[in-house]
Amino acid sequence: MSGRTHLLVFAAILAMPAPWARAASEKQEPQDVRAVAFSPDGALLAAATGQPNQKGTVSLWHLSSRKLLWVHRETDGIPCVVFAPDGKTLAIACYNKTAKLLDAADGKARKTFGHPAEVRGVAFSPDGLSLATTCWDGAVRFWNMRTGVETVQTEGPKRRLMDVQFSPDGKLLVSTGSDEGAMLWDAASGKRAEKLPKREHDFYQRAALFTPDSRWLLIGVYDGTVRIWDLEHGALRARFNNLAGVEALAFSEPARRMAALTFSKEIALFELDLRPPTAAQRQHIRELLARLEGEDSY
Repeated sequence: MSGRTHLLVFAAILAMPAPWARAASEKQEPQDVRAVAFSPDGALLAAATGQPNQKGTVSLWHLSSRKLLWVHRETDGIPCVVFAPDGKTLAIACYNKTAKLLDAADGKARKTFGHPAEVRGVAFSPDGLSLATTCWDGAVRFWNMRTGVETVQTEGPKRRLMDVQFSPDGKLLVSTGSDEGAMLWDAASGKRAEKLPKREHDFYQRAALFTPDSRWLLIGVYDGTVRIWDLEHGALRARFNNLAGVEALAFSEPARRMAALTFSKEIALFELDLRPPTAAQRQHIRELLARLEGEDSY
């Protein structure tokens, strides 16, 4: 069976209306699922629902037993949910102009972070000591997890920001959604990190993803491309074309695969090996280039 077939079968299994999924929605109108997140140990799955004009919920399931553990409810939709690195806390972004910390044990809100506009994204720092939020007022805010106090606020274009993510080494943070596209920030100071040039097109950049070594940044664009940026040298190294608008990205380093979710309701799967070439591979590349130069000579 091909890899594509495996992918489609897995997607079909997830889409099946399992009894444990139906039980949570039998007494209310169907809502759009906006985000899902696994706990760090892989035992739990959280799902967030609700558009801005809908009520929001976060439901937590135990995967092996398919038992619904709890449901947290909000007056407005919840577009983002993430687990803290220790798995004891969840953070949610809410369209009611708040971000909240939920106790993974019972789903109760332990801290609330007020914002001047709708909150669209949340992300924990790798050490779990900070929370970053993106707001539709155009700012990324950093919060101290122990005190609940805002520590840093970025200054940039006053346009809606969508998602936010820390680099695995905790040094950088990427935000998406503004007129300037994906933007990199220094996680310590909140200042703009000059590792990406101004975007060279007018297409919306919705998805951005760091690789596990923090060396590369993958950016999905509504023009149907995925761009691979080398953050060490601030250079564009590769571009995947001929996709529909890219909505989300995933990358597996062990499998050396990249997945792109597009507006055509398809998942495009690519081989993507970002390891540096070996000495033998470098020699082979030099031989191919020399051969090409020879063929072009007249």
